[in-house]
Amino acid sequence: MDVDNIILYIICLAFGGVGAWAVARLGSRFSLLDISNHRSSHEGVVPKGGGIGLLVAFVFASLFLEEPLAFWIPAF
Repeated sequence: MDVDNIILYIICLAFGGVGAWAVARLGSRFSLLDISNHRSSHEGVVPKGGGIGLLVAFVFASLFLEEPLAFWIPAF
């Protein structure tokens, strides 16, 4: 494993963490929190947009690794 891959992993981990933090912190402002009701399978408040940081990390890693366009199709 070379240094470039380690740096890529750290950056992607940071994007995922910042995305999760942003949804937890700013979720109520942008309607990204799901409040349970009697039909819900969960209890309490659950974030709806936690994958935003993961999508940003995926796009960044794909650009960095120069993946082909077919690799991107499942993300969209």
